[in-house]
Amino acid sequence: MNFFSLIDELGIEKGHLDAKKQQTDYKIKYVVEYVERWLLVSVNRPEVTNINFVDCMSNAGIYQDGDLGTSMEVLLLFVKSAAQHPNKVFNLFVNDYDGARTNICSKIAERLMQGQPPANIKVHISTLDVNEYLCNYKIFDRYFGYGSSTIAFVDPYDFGTVKIEQLANFISHY
Repeated sequence: MNFFSLIDELGIEKGHLDAKKQQTDYKIKYVVEYVERWLLVSVNRPEVTNINFVDCMSNAGIYQDGDLGTSMEVLLLFVKSAAQHPNKVFNLFVNDYDGARTNICSKIAERLMQGQPPANIKVHISTLDVNEYLCNYKIFDRYFGYGSSTIAFVDPYDFGTVKIEQLANFISHY
């Protein structure tokens, strides 16, 4: 589904949006398909109470052509699952070092949830460098304990900026 009309409706400055490359379509498609299957498992595990998706480098959540970015596509899946599984809490962690982009993510997320987020969906937005974000455990500790199912997504687009040690520590910690 394309959300090009949201760019004008929400007054999003197009200069903050990236053009989407062809490989990006496939990246989003594959991640969304994986998350759909992961959700089927996670929502049906009785011990899982928190379902978490972390997008460490989310960008603005929408591209110049109106297609949604990975984190906002996952949010659409969360909205659908949250309605069917009110006993689960769905946490979307969105981060980008650019405050203008995280502000756009916030606007898009609010619109996708029609202005009233379901009580069991939480969107956590941060504006940090990816490496600072990955080692800031206080953001995640409350949600990542026993009973959580988590995907940490680090976009390969700018993976060279990620310090592998920080990512490995994050994974080991959780």
